[in-house]
Amino acid sequence: MKLLLIILTTIISLFYASTNSWGALSASTVWEVRATGANTNGGGFNATRDAVNGVDYSQSDTPILSPTNLYRVAASSLYSDTFVFTHAMEGNIIYIVSGTHFTAGWYEIQTYVDATHVTLDRDPASEDTSAHKDGVGNVGGAVDNLNTIIAVRVAGDDVYIKKGTYSVTAAMNLAVGGANGNPGYVIGYNASRTVTPTGEDRPIIDGGATATNIFTNTAAAHDIHLKNLIIQTATSYGISGNTTYTLGVIENCAIRNNGNTGIYIGRSWYILRDCELYNNVGSGLYNNDSTGITLYGCYAHDNGSSGFANNHQGISPYVCISESNAGIGFGSRDNSGNQLYSVAYNNTGSTSDGFQYNVTTAGIGSNEIWMNNISMNNGRYGFNRVSTTGVQIIFDYNDYNGNGTAGLNNITAGEYDITTDPLFTNPLNGDFTLQTGSPCIATGFPGSLLRKPGSLIGLSGTQATSNATSPYDDVDWTNPTRIVSSNDSYATASINNNDTYYLLATNFGLTVPTDATITGVVVKIEAKAGTAARIKDASVKLIKGGSISGDDKALATLYTTSDAIYFHGNPNDMWGLVLTPADVNASTFGVAYSAIETTTNATTVSIDVITVTIYYSLTSNFKWNIGVDQDDNTAAGGGGGGSGFFTMGD
Repeated sequence: MKLLLIILTTIISLFYASTNSWGALSASTVWEVRATGANTNGGGFNATRDAVNGVDYSQSDTPILSPTNLYRVAASSLYSDTFVFTHAMEGNIIYIVSGTHFTAGWYEIQTYVDATHVTLDRDPASEDTSAHKDGVGNVGGAVDNLNTIIAVRVAGDDVYIKKGTYSVTAAMNLAVGGANGNPGYVIGYNASRTVTPTGEDRPIIDGGATATNIFTNTAAAHDIHLKNLIIQTATSYGISGNTTYTLGVIENCAIRNNGNTGIYIGRSWYILRDCELYNNVGSGLYNNDSTGITLYGCYAHDNGSSGFANNHQGISPYVCISESNAGIGFGSRDNSGNQLYSVAYNNTGSTSDGFQYNVTTAGIGSNEIWMNNISMNNGRYGFNRVSTTGVQIIFDYNDYNGNGTAGLNNITAGEYDITTDPLFTNPLNGDFTLQTGSPCIATGFPGSLLRKPGSLIGLSGTQATSNATSPYDDVDWTNPTRIVSSNDSYATASINNNDTYYLLATNFGLTVPTDATITGVVVKIEAKAGTAARIKDASVKLIKGGSISGDDKALATLYTTSDAIYFHGNPNDMWGLVLTPADVNASTFGVAYSAIETTTNATTVSIDVITVTIYYSLTSNFKWNIGVDQDDNTAAGGGGGGSGFFTMGD
């Protein structure tokens, strides 16, 4: 059996309201699907409803409560005289199975009133049913039908799927809950949600030869986010994207044994990370329209057509392998995409190239970089520029050996190319590490690699007021220490055509790596005004080393009477400061905030929480080998005998 390719997961880490027929469920609900659950269980929990008292009862096979005498005497209210509700049930989903005038479906318990009475997110019945008291429901417990929950969820909901086999008979449309900017993930796990499963420890989503596609997206501007799944045996595509612009992020998934292509994409941006695509009747991945695909640590093998193919725009593989496919290893048309640190091996068709691009537009291709790749034992060319219409790509530090027709076609060889056997350890069994003595070791392009873009979010830990260093010294704050979390408990100040003291939020508890480079700071302030259109920011600055410093990011936006989050700065904004990890990790780092009332009417400003996000990057200098590590889910190592993907640079 082929070893699963999971390569260098720490190299690059990516960042990135609709309703449905079920009603106004929350966009922050987390659903639980288990093969041992039941389709009439509650199946979901919204932790933001009651972060103190709420208990997630969805992570079990059976409900925590199954009342049979439910009734309603007021809109959105649910009563039971004999079954006891508890405060801990706030945020849980109750599934109402039946009852006179009741509408069956999933409802969120929003408020615990007393042991006999809770309120829901919407009205469960068309009229009062207190005379009947025949409603039946279930609070908590996992759901066993994945199709149902995919249809129920709203944008922003995550769905967790426990290890098991789930048979689907029709395509699951992720457009229902996948709006851009608030998509929600579908995430597999084994024993714990916090541990990433690999291999057969991931849940299997099985088309059973009846589902045409398993996951699909039928709407524009709706994302697909899938993680830790095995997607198999659809009669056509394992995953099918929409033909209008969407984003797909697919991580740690195996897409296998499908009746056509594993992943078929139409005019969508997709990012695949640590995915294996194999034994599909068509290609592993095929993009049919005008957007690019980025691949990190992906492995396509033994597919009936190409490994990774693109009919328009570019495929950009980073640290990927395409081997033993019947078609092209990596193929692009028009923009080629960057091809870096990847291997095309033994793609066997008589017209199969390891790396191919077919540029049909003059001037296209000059900015694409093809470096540190190996193309070996492919049916035709190692690297093939099909048309000479486009401009020559940037091409160097590549190895091409043993290909059927030639190493290069319509490509000028790079100064540092080599043409000898790279000496893979065991390529027939999926091990593309390099043997000691490989000619590729330490002969690749030397440079820096962005290893891990990242961010850390911190909530203010200790707060105080200050006027000693503040120009804003008119009004003091009441209860400043209440800004530790978003819980509708406020620091307040009453102001009348004047300013507040600085409200200082410090001690965020950040742990940015000591070798990181800070790239930007975003401050989020959740605020409201007693009367609309009277209060705005007076000053928003950072605190560095205990001193209020840098650019003032105050906004001109006037506050509303409802809680709203106001964003200051961006991931590339340093606020006019030089910040080190030691600066932002210090307990004295923070945010200084002041508000102003713009009329002559006394108005209260209320601050719920102040949050800071630190954006950073980590860089490491490597002397790249022209080779790829593949040792069953273990990140590559270097040095020593030199058999890993890279060795440390000089």
